[in-house]
Amino acid sequence: MSHIEIPSSEYVAQIEQEAKRVAGSPDYLDPEGYISQNTWGMLVQAGLLEAALHRRDPKNYRPEKMEIIRRTSRIDPQLGLMYGIMTALIIDNLYKFGTPDQIHKYFEKIRKGQLYGLGFTDENKSGSSIDMESNFTKSYLTFSKRFQGISGYDLLVFALQENNPAILGLFVVAQRDITSEIIHTEGLRRIRYALNSGHVPMSQVDQIVILNTRRDLARIQQIFTDSRLGFPGMSLGQLELLERLAREYSENRLIGTTLQKDMAVPQRELESITARRIIIQAIY
Repeated sequence: MSHIEIPSSEYVAQIEQEAKRVAGSPDYLDPEGYISQNTWGMLVQAGLLEAALHRRDPKNYRPEKMEIIRRTSRIDPQLGLMYGIMTALIIDNLYKFGTPDQIHKYFEKIRKGQLYGLGFTDENKSGSSIDMESNFTKSYLTFSKRFQGISGYDLLVFALQENNPAILGLFVVAQRDITSEIIHTEGLRRIRYALNSGHVPMSQVDQIVILNTRRDLARIQQIFTDSRLGFPGMSLGQLELLERLAREYSENRLIGTTLQKDMAVPQRELESITARRIIIQAIY
């Protein structure tokens, strides 16, 4: 059976197995130290995004996404984050706001392994959904965005209409029209983050949707709410990884004649790690 037809438990297990294999390969990272696009492409071909792309049973849509983000984070927290960005910030927004033709167009590209980033937060702003200097007119889209994971590829960009901050547009901008200043983020070195800016003729961008920041504020805020639903999955996977590594180390670290796991202070630390994992698992 294909990745579309198999039961949830089997589908998720297959994705986990393939992610372990790929993460352990010598080509997992590109020469710059980022998770390679080739790696991502292999995982997509293995079915990584089938649930997120709405190709599987819709009843299992969210549980499957949550379990995949948990298991990929358990293998490599940054792989889990990459999956979270592509699903919650890219695929979900294209699905919510795009036309049927746009959904088909971009989903086909994503199925072939293409990556995207999302530009929402302005360089000098707090990240409010209605506080940004990025703007568009009939002629140009001008933006300066920060905190974009998966930079260096095409970008989904939010911008306000010039002289009318009640109008918010979402556009797809090609990488050739973006200036990217790479920034190094502690703990996230395997995903390219950047300051992304551009001044692009509107004829060269693809308009996905125009929203009204007053009438559609709940829909705009829901973008962030939905994306944060993946955080317990990422956190749980990361804590499961931490717990496994801590226990493996303490069970093999001999100090004098005593294993570290049997010493009072390490025991308390292990219990604390387990307690945090149990709490996050309950939230999950």
